[in-house]
Amino acid sequence: MDVSYDDIRPTFEKVRHNFSYDLNLLKSQILGGNYITALLIACACETLSRYRYGEENGVRFFSEKMLPDEWRPVAPSLFDTIRNGIAHSFETKSIRIGDSLLDICISWRQQPHLHFSPDKKVLYLNIQTMAEQILDLLREYEESLVVDSQLRLQLSKAMRADWTKKPTGDELKAWKNLLGAET
Repeated sequence: MDVSYDDIRPTFEKVRHNFSYDLNLLKSQILGGNYITALLIACACETLSRYRYGEENGVRFFSEKMLPDEWRPVAPSLFDTIRNGIAHSFETKSIRIGDSLLDICISWRQQPHLHFSPDKKVLYLNIQTMAEQILDLLREYEESLVVDSQLRLQLSKAMRADWTKKPTGDELKAWKNLLGAET
């Protein structure tokens, strides 16, 4: 099945615009927005992973596209500290390495990206660097979609996947009741 760029363009452009607009708005702030920006980047990794690889988890995309080679083996724990830490407790998780804990600090601008504190107890992630990476990756992915039929096919499959919530039982009845529909 051949999928043209025009077939997938509206959906991809909407997603790209949503991520780009919000990231540019957040990163333009002088201070703050560290965690919400980091979570948006994690969401972008998950979306692009689903589009590119057909995988819902964003670890592979994060590893292959956002980390230098020497950091890729630790991508699963690093991505989890960002994505699940912030999404579920609005705080990055620490990483236990033997008897030591490594704290993950989302730096707005001050600290260099993927840089340890002098005592090696804190790893700094520079959110401006990460936001620029995602914006560049969105542009690169779009350019690849124009010329790569396999990428377009994978995106088309991801777009056709069932992304609707289907309540059942009492929850379905409650929705129908709220909508004034017959149950």
